Amino acid sequence: MERGFDTGREILKWVAIVSMTIDHVGASLYPQYEVLRLIGRLSFPLFCYLLVLGLENTRNVGNYFVRLFLFALVSQVPFYLAFGIEPFESFNIFFTLSSGLAFIYFYKSKNAPLALLPVLASSLLHFDYGIYGIFLIGCMYLIREDAELGTVSVVLLNLAFSFM
Repeated sequence: MERGFDTGREILKWVAIVSMTIDHVGASLYPQYEVLRLIGRLSFPLFCYLLVLGLENTRNVGNYFVRLFLFALVSQVPFYLAFGIEPFESFNIFFTLSSGLAFIYFYKSKNAPLALLPVLASSLLHFDYGIYGIFLIGCMYLIREDAELGTVSVVLLNLAFSFM
């Protein structure tokens, strides 16, 4: 399959990167300015959607997972240093993204019991965004499959977690 330059995807990547940077600046340098954190909240759903797009275009899901997981391991040290947490108190967003990729992969392969492993791991190991993050990645997958069902699932997921 020949892949060309996708302007829309590149724009989404840059919006996600810029909003993430604003979030991190707000979290680490200017915690008193909540607006920076609010702007940053846009980045995670965009990265979830981009992950799903990446899954659709990868030739090797295993390699895609390994790259994400290795980056999760490498970036854990800067994560806990930047945010002043213990090394294994919480795990960075790349653990959530790699687990979300595994969740979709197992879901697509109709292997529901294995799809629960990333959900369980995200809860027990305290990944950024936790179970919500894994399910949001699943919702983004549903959006690609059925826009109406996916949109409803995102709304319901956010309603459910807004009360928690």
